[in-house]
This record gives sequence, structure tokens and C-alpha cells, in this order.
Amino acid sequence: MHSSSGGPSPLKPTWDRLAQLSQLHPWRFVLGGCLLFLLAAPFAGMLYADLRTDLRELLPRGAPAAVAIDELEQRVGGLSHLTVVIDTQDFEAGKKFVDALGAALQPLLGTMASEIRWKNDDDREFIEKHGALVASLADLTKLRDGIASRVKSAKQAANPLMVDLDEDDDAKKAAEPEKPIELDAEAKGALDRLRKELKNVERFRDGYLADEAGHTLVLLVTPNNAAIGLDLNQRLFNAVDGEVKKLDPRSFHPSMRVGYDGEVREVIEAQEHLVSDLKLSSILTLLAVGAVLFLYFRTVWSIPILVGPMFCGAAITFAIARPVILALNPNTAFLGSIIIGNGINAGVILLARYLEERRHGLTVAEALPKALEGSWIATLAAGSAAAASYASLGATAFRGFNQFAFIGALGMILCWITTYAFAPSMVVLFERWRPLAEPGERKGLIAAPLGRLIVRSPMAFGLVALAITTVAVIKLVPYAKSPIEYDFSKLGSKQGKIDGAAYWSARLDAVMQSYQTPTVILTENAERADAVAAALEVEKARQGKDTAIDSILTLDGLVAKDQAPKIAVLKDIFEQLTPRVIDALPEDLRPITKKLKERTELRVYDLADLPLRSQKLFKEKGGQTGRIVLVYPTLGATAENGRAQLAFARSLRETAQRTDPKSYVAGSLILMADIVETITRDGFFATGLSFVMVAVLTLIMLRGLFAALWTMASLTLGTLWLGGALGLLSLKLNFVNFVVLPITFGIGIDYAVNLYQRYRQDGDVAGTVASSGGAVALCSSTTIIGYAALLLADNRAIFSFGATAVLGEITTLSAAVIALPAFLAWRERARRP
Repeated sequence: MHSSSGGPSPLKPTWDRLAQLSQLHPWRFVLGGCLLFLLAAPFAGMLYADLRTDLRELLPRGAPAAVAIDELEQRVGGLSHLTVVIDTQDFEAGKKFVDALGAALQPLLGTMASEIRWKNDDDREFIEKHGALVASLADLTKLRDGIASRVKSAKQAANPLMVDLDEDDDAKKAAEPEKPIELDAEAKGALDRLRKELKNVERFRDGYLADEAGHTLVLLVTPNNAAIGLDLNQRLFNAVDGEVKKLDPRSFHPSMRVGYDGEVREVIEAQEHLVSDLKLSSILTLLAVGAVLFLYFRTVWSIPILVGPMFCGAAITFAIARPVILALNPNTAFLGSIIIGNGINAGVILLARYLEERRHGLTVAEALPKALEGSWIATLAAGSAAAASYASLGATAFRGFNQFAFIGALGMILCWITTYAFAPSMVVLFERWRPLAEPGERKGLIAAPLGRLIVRSPMAFGLVALAITTVAVIKLVPYAKSPIEYDFSKLGSKQGKIDGAAYWSARLDAVMQSYQTPTVILTENAERADAVAAALEVEKARQGKDTAIDSILTLDGLVAKDQAPKIAVLKDIFEQLTPRVIDALPEDLRPITKKLKERTELRVYDLADLPLRSQKLFKEKGGQTGRIVLVYPTLGATAENGRAQLAFARSLRETAQRTDPKSYVAGSLILMADIVETITRDGFFATGLSFVMVAVLTLIMLRGLFAALWTMASLTLGTLWLGGALGLLSLKLNFVNFVVLPITFGIGIDYAVNLYQRYRQDGDVAGTVASSGGAVALCSSTTIIGYAALLLADNRAIFSFGATAVLGEITTLSAAVIALPAFLAWRERARRP
């Protein structure tokens, strides 16, 4: 074999010397590799032990959403909850259980929890006393005037001769109306709005946080300082879950079930599933990679020869990454499986080339340098292209991308270095014990017949490729108009929908009928908080019925304005609401009017009268109050409706920043909005940059324009097929699987480069497919295994990464092994005289 230039490679002496040293001192190389692995493994283990599911880990340190959450934690601590949801067929049993659980959890107050709530007595008492003052003065005036007008009309209808003079009580009673009195539209609307305020707290059955049927009850635990760290969340959850188990819910009623929701449980659940998925994917990847290596090479010794050096390179990679990136995030957690699947490719090509030379009758001393020299350009070009595609992600500010870039690029280079440094010596040692191959031609069982078939019928394969390309374009065009996933429920836990936080969240929403965790706007003083709240009210009104803003709260806003004139109007209303007038009202209005008259306290209230829970929501760690605005989205802004969540986040941030540029807007919806915006901007930039870097690097490594064009054409075709497959399967892009696009360029070029480089050396299409096609397919299969293991992940965002990457492998491999040889064979046939 010789280089494409017709002579020996300028690095031939280097490879000859490495082969010679590997034969003279194989144990030194192997022990050196083992020592490096042992030194690196503890640091790599520390990195993997520090998995962080917090989505802040994906954003740049200075991202507005991340900075706002940091500010929230410093000033308030957050507003997270652990929610205990009780499902039962017996409401009385549910009440007994939740009362017992609430009592059992009281020791947590002050140490681990700041509040434990399962009833709304304080809120209901406050609303009953002062709820009428929450209504606007205009509404109360409309109600008073409407009642007065209708009562007067009814009196005149009952006594046409009545004159509006002072009458004695008996005359008044005689003139009071009989049923019914119909309020005008304005008065009825005002009363309906007031009734809605009261109904929000009265809808809970018997004062418990329960649905009307009494089948679901809720207990809310607010962490002390609302801590959101994993360790503190785990401690709180274990304490609550321990008390639940001690009480034995089924001892209260056989139908009773208990589940958990809230940010505290979601953080824990995400961590548990990530660790579980990581263990499972790693084990399956190792087993499956070992199996395909054995099946292809037909020797069990191929496994340590290939896996050993690759493990060494991967361990060094993660050890170096430990002080640089500190911790793994949801995007980088599964890079181990990916590096295993992709980093082994260089070793596969090297070993396949070595065994091929041995089967041609060469000795170990002859075959080893020949394999090293014949494979290094293609494997280094492929590995460098893969590293370049990873590195392109480093040009973005998105940490979910640039940390992926650092580990991925470093891993590709180090795995190539450790493979060529240590695999030759391992080959020598195993050859001394037992030959890895015997002389004699051994053609691939699939690759060789495929190669001959392609050469015989290149036009047929070309037409099939053209047909696939046509379908891909048809599917890709509409897909490209909206490629981003906005159904965020598809990015969560599959198991969580069955029996986890997502499952219990639906029952929680049915009870509470509102978001429990608001988006928080932090300002410098109460005046600015009020100004931001007022601006948001204007924005909410501007958006109309389609708004995702449900309610806007400030501490001062909880204290009703214009209380004195409202009290004067209420006195007039209550004077008119005599028993006979109330009885004459429509049936649906009687309870609310009677309750208002009986329970409303006609006095001015202040902050001290607010429920303690409401005051705590606005109290900061330093004791300051009134500087916070809480904004709750509507229940329509669900994870399934990501666009509504993004619109909510965008309108809040723009309005708050316009009103108070120094304000901070913090919350999970704001965080997700920043992530989607960042990947949309940075993701497409990284994808384009990756393609350019891979093209330039391929041109440099292959040292020929036409060679680079052929391989890049194969990659482009495979990428186009990938886009069509994504459109066909409606597999949208998200903050996890977006990285597949740029890294597919680097990994996909691997197959085209190796195949075309062998074709340059041999000049035989059928022989190239027979000799290198199988090895390239094996490279792809190990990479596919690393990705396919992610298909078993509970997290659907990670599943989407695996699915997208597997499709990319299949399409780029097909283009390289089938389409590229078909076009080369067609070109050769066209050139024949």
C-alpha cells in the first residue's frame, strides 16, 4: 500500500519506529497505558459523581435568567414546594390522613420547612372579612346604584301610587318588592367579579385543599428559605416520605394513594432518572460494543485490544474536564457512551487493516507498520473532523453546547492518540500468545457481495439514492419552517407521566386550579414594584383574552386601595339589602349577597391583617418587604403549550425591563425561554460553523480538492436524508438533541473519508467496499450502539438525542457505503472507452 501521491508517507519512519518499539517493549506500553488510566480514573469518577440537572447549567454564567435566579436565591431563597397529593375514594379518611400527616410534619418547621399547609382557613377568613374591599370602587358603585335602581323599580311596580317620602317602617315593608329583582348587566357583572374573588377560597371542600368531589387532597410543604439544592431537597423529601410511610395511607382507607409533585420532587426525580439512565446506557453500550467487535473480528481478544486504549483516552478526557467544567449537565451526562461508541472507530480501522495484512501472509513485524501507515491518515482525518464538529459547539455561549464541545473534541483526539500509542503493543502481546489471524483470504460476508453488486449496477443504486433524496427534500421543506420543539412535555420523564411528578401534577392542578410557583420580579423598592405591577396590568389588558398572565401580586397590592370610600358604598349596599330584598334577588345571587352582608367587616385593614402566608411571600431574607412582584401564568400556559409559556416569559421580561431596567425576572418559565432562544440562535450558527470546519479540515487532511469534494458530497447527501427522516417522523429539535446536527458532520465524514481514502489507495470500488465497507459499518455500529443506548433513557429529551443521532448514523453511513461507491463506480464506467 502507498499514499495517494504514489510514494511512501513522510511519516513512514515514525510508524516503523513505533511498530518496532511496540514489539521490543510491549509491556512498557501496556503498563504505561494502565498507569495513565489509573491516575485519570478517580478524577473522571468525581466528574461523573457530580451530575447537575438544574437547567441553569445549560446557560452561560451571565445569562439574564441565570443571574435572576441567583439574585432570587440570595434575596428570597426561591419559591419552591414539595407537594403531597393524596388520592382517595373516601373524603373523611382523606381528611384524617392529611390532618395526621400535617401534625407529624410540624417538627420540620423552622429546621427544614417554613410552612406546611393543607387547609386554607386563614385565606378564607381574610377574604370573608375583607374580600368586598378587594373589588374596585367603580364595581361597588355600580352594584349599589344597580340595586337601588332595581329596588325602586320593583317598589313602584308593586305600589304605583308610592311616593318617595319618608315612610314609617310598616309602609316601607309593605312597599318592599316581591320576587324577583333582576339586576342590570353592569351591577350583575360587578357582583359576579366579587363572587369570583370569594369563590377562589370557598371552593375547597370543608376548608381543606381538596377538589369538590373530595377524591384528591393536597398538602404543601415550603422548604426553609425555599432551598433548591439537591441535597437539601433530598433531605426534606426523605423526611416527609418517611412520615407518610409511618402513617401507612392504606390503613386509613384501602383506596388511598400518595404521590409527590412540586419543584423539590421534580429536581430529585430528574436526578434519579438521569443516574439510572446513565448506568443502564453505560452497561448496555459496553456489552453491545463488545458483542459486535467479537462478531466482526471473530476473536474475543479484539475486545481488550480496542476497548483498553479507548478507555484510557476517555478516562484522561474526563479527568482533564473535571477542573475545567466542574460538573456534568443534562447535555454532557451521556458523553461517556458517545465517546465509547465513536472513540473506538480509529482502533477498529487499525485492527481491521492489520488483520487484513496478516491474512495476506505478512508477519507481525511486517503487518503492524503497514497497518499503522495505511490507516493513520484516514483515521486522523476522521477523528479530527469529529473533533472539529464537536469544537464548533464551543463557539457558542450556551454551556449545554460548549461543555459538550470541550469534552467531545478532547475525547476524539485523546482516543486516537491512546489507540495508536497502546493498541500496537497489545496486538503484539496477544499475537505472542495466540495468532489473531491466519494467512488466507477472508472476504466480508456482506460487504464483498455488496461491493460487487454496486459495481455491476451503479445506475440502479444511483436512482434509488435520487428517489430517497427527492422524498427527503419533500419532507424537509415544511419541517425546516418549524424545526424547534415547543411541546415541552415531550422533554420530561416518561415514567413521571405514569406515576411520577407529572402524573400527580395533573391532580394537583385539578385541586388548586392555578400555578403554585409564580414568576418573580425583583425590584429595588416598593415604588418600583408597584410601577412594574401597574405596567403588567396594562400589558395583560392589551393582550386580551389570549393572555397567559393570570394574576399580578404585590404586597401593597394585597391591601385594597380607596378603602374608606368603598366602606361608605358598602354601607349603602348593606342598608338596601334587607331580608326581603335579598329574597327577591335571583336564586344564584342570594348566597353571595347574604354572606357579604353578614361577614364583611366595615373597617380599614392594613398589612398586619393579611394572612401570614401572604406576608411571607413578599418578605426577603434581610427583612425587606414590598420589593417583589409575583406573576402567575394561566393554566393554559402548560408544558404542552410551550409557545404560550415563551410569550408569557417574553412579555414579563420586556415589560419589567422597560419599566425598571434594574429589575430581575426569575422563574422556570423564564429559564426555559432563554434556553429555547439561545439554542435557536447558537444552534444554527454552530451547525453552519461545524460544516465549514469539517470541510476545511477534510480538504487539508486529504490533500486534494476532488477527494474532499467527494467525501463532503457524501456527507451532504447523508445529512439531507437525515433532515428528511426528521421531517417524516416529526422529530423536532430541542436543547439536548440540537447538538446532533453539528456532530453528525464530524462523525458522518468519518465513513466517507475512510472509504474514499482506501479507494484512492486501491483504485477498486468493489475491493474498497469489501475491505473497508465492513470496517466502516462496524465503526458506525459501535457509534450507533452508544446512541441507541440513549433510547432506553427515561428522559424524553435524551431519548430524542439518541433517536436523532441514530438516524444521522444510518443516513450518513448509507450515503458513504452505498451512494458514494455507486457514484464512483458510475464515474469509472463512464470513463471507459
